[in-house]
This record gives sequence, C-alpha cells and structure tokens, in this order.
Amino acid sequence: MRLALLFGALLSLGCNNGVIPTANIGGTWAADFAIPGASLVLTIDQVDSSLTGSGTYAIEAGRAGTLQVVGTYARPTVTMSLQYDYGLRATFTGTVNGSRQMSGTLADTLGHSSSLTLMRQ
Repeated sequence: MRLALLFGALLSLGCNNGVIPTANIGGTWAADFAIPGASLVLTIDQVDSSLTGSGTYAIEAGRAGTLQVVGTYARPTVTMSLQYDYGLRATFTGTVNGSRQMSGTLADTLGHSSSLTLMRQ
C-alpha cells in the first residue's frame, strides 16, 4: 500500500515538473534582455491552435510602443507574427520548453535575426 502511494505521489510530481510543453500558452510572456531599457512583453490568447494577442516593446535608447500578435501553436512548436506599430513585421519561431519558457528565433523583414527566450509572467 505504501509503495502504491509513493508511486502515485512521484507520478503526480513528474506530471507537473514544467518540462513537458503545456497545452495552452495563453497568458503574459516577457523577454529577458541583457540590454538595459530593452523590453518585449506579449499577452497571448489561445483558442485551439490559433494565437492572437498584443504586446509592448521598448528599444534601448529608441522607440517604444505596441504590437499585435497572430500565430499558431502545435505542441511544442510555436510560430508568431509580430506587427509593430511603426510598420515592422517580425516572426518568432520556437519551441515551448515546459509551462514557463519558450525559446527560438526572432527574424524581421529587414533581415535581422536573433535568439529570443520568453518567460511566462
């Protein structure tokens, strides 16, 4: 009996370890930039595999503003198009690494590309 209870407790802990990609990525996500003054915060709504949302950004010693998000999520792959308020469009393509983190590449229409990690807030 004790062995069965111990196994059940360990199994329940294993299912909630945050390593398995979550089924729903709706919520607030933020980039952790090492550059002071830079930020990217996304608020995502998910219905089935479709993503929509909005966000804010700030560029170090530059502009700040809003953006719109449209994308898809097929666990563990996420693809989001970010439309910035000044016309720039960027695409985030990545992997959800548990319930609190996604990482991938952000590429814009100007040819810039960089690694990006977003953390659930």
